[in-house]
Amino acid sequence: MWAAEIATALGAQLTAFVVPLQIYPFSGSSAWVGLAPMAAAALWAGALADVQDRRRVLLTTAAGIGVTSLLLWAQAWADLRSVGALLMLVGAPQALFGANSTVSRAVTPRLVRPELLPAANALQSMVLLSAGVAGPLLAGGLLPAVGSGTLDLADSVAVCATVWAVCRLPALPRGARR
Repeated sequence: MWAAEIATALGAQLTAFVVPLQIYPFSGSSAWVGLAPMAAAALWAGALADVQDRRRVLLTTAAGIGVTSLLLWAQAWADLRSVGALLMLVGAPQALFGANSTVSRAVTPRLVRPELLPAANALQSMVLLSAGVAGPLLAGGLLPAVGSGTLDLADSVAVCATVWAVCRLPALPRGARR
């Protein structure tokens, strides 16, 4: 899971770097660039994780992130130049990422022994923080060479690692303990 999260977090940062560069020229507005439904999604995801099989929620959100990244690539390839389409295609994965992050943190205590929980939490935090630094650096270096569409495609391919890792997890029904 940790290695898969590294790939997915880096991929997400590629898209996070590219999308503002796509939205601003069309809209001319920094406000449109800053819209982010991730926080609201994290709130409902916590409640959802308490009543659903957490593995299923992780699979659904990770697959949704991959699909929306693929759709971002398709719109870049088609050169749609639509702020509305970009906002929808950015809002959906942000919401899904907020939900995925919340549920992922709730899953960790069920997968590791209690004495390993601090180390597991530190690894999760390290992945997200490192990707937040390395992802934009990587995107900035790759963007001139491969273009924004390719970075969106790389994001959708990277999320496959998480989908694969989550598929290998046991069922994690609510109330179940390790």
